[in-house]
Amino acid sequence: MKRYILFYLFLLSTISGYCQKSPFYNIDLQLDNTDSFIISANSYYALDDVKVINADWAYNGKKIKKGETITANYIIYTIDDYILAGRKGNWVFSDYVAIKGSDILPDYLLHKNSNNEIVWISDWYKDVIQLSHTEAIKYINKKIPSTQDLYFADSDTYWYEDYASYPFGIDFTNILLNIRFLGRSGYHFLIKNIEKQKQDYIITCLATEKYDWSDINLKCVDFDNFPNPNNTFTLKVSPSKDSVKIFNIETGKLIFSLIPVSNMWIESFQDFLKTGNNPFISELPFPNVAPSKIMSVKENLKLRSREATTTSVLAVMSAGTKVKILALGKQATIDGITSNWVQVEVQAGAKDRDGKPIAAGTVGWCFGGYLAER
Repeated sequence: MKRYILFYLFLLSTISGYCQKSPFYNIDLQLDNTDSFIISANSYYALDDVKVINADWAYNGKKIKKGETITANYIIYTIDDYILAGRKGNWVFSDYVAIKGSDILPDYLLHKNSNNEIVWISDWYKDVIQLSHTEAIKYINKKIPSTQDLYFADSDTYWYEDYASYPFGIDFTNILLNIRFLGRSGYHFLIKNIEKQKQDYIITCLATEKYDWSDINLKCVDFDNFPNPNNTFTLKVSPSKDSVKIFNIETGKLIFSLIPVSNMWIESFQDFLKTGNNPFISELPFPNVAPSKIMSVKENLKLRSREATTTSVLAVMSAGTKVKILALGKQATIDGITSNWVQVEVQAGAKDRDGKPIAAGTVGWCFGGYLAER
């Protein structure tokens, strides 16, 4: 069995010696024996290791076609939090890399996926955002006891004022799962195989290093039901666009329950923990928007590419259009109405303001204040 070693950032820059500024973030996983992966969609190589910190490389590098095989010595995180696979001078987005002979996960699950919007976090954060600042911190302390009085002397900040306030969750790729907490560090599991069974995905994994769950102070994960991570183990992932549930396939018991949020939602959440100003609670009543709800458009409403009035318009939905809420975004007040921006999926039978059909399944953002219960 292949052995996998976890190397830290400074080691890679020392070994490689070919770039002045390392593009890598907090981990890189070196494979003892070079692995071969298959490209699952047309993509690009990044040919310059330094330029992987610039998103332009993803579209200006060497083209690589779906079905081609690549060899990889590393799986890495960049400093802007992309996951890449490859080797010196040849890096590919993990979104476009898969295990040979394996099924692939749906795009909406993938870390830094094509719309670069969705992050999967634990569903208990829905409760956190309804609390006061003090109570929210206490709640997280109970779920993640290692945050209790956690202080960073180098930056003179407590965890909730720093990067460590980034929500607990999971990054999904077709080659790696990362359980993320206290920022973006976490527990990394190499994927050996993915098998689709109806709507579920059976994922066979191997830990990148030996983990002792008894030494891990996390109350938000039922490690008693987590398979032994120091052997090859299998999980059942049951995803939809508004939730993901992960089970121990041997016992059938639930291990994780996740919800999707936007990057802007996370920025608002971190600002809440840092400043105490809660943008998720308003003194004014607002529509009860929530993931998985199907609601109707009250009046002609713009479907946008992101959660802001300055972003591009995908379509103008006519009154009565049915949409399914996939994720909650930031809270805002528009025309005197306070609500959340919401990512939605257009349902069958939708038309734009000119009476032209909008394809069912079209996904975009709209302001929740203009949605009504069906």
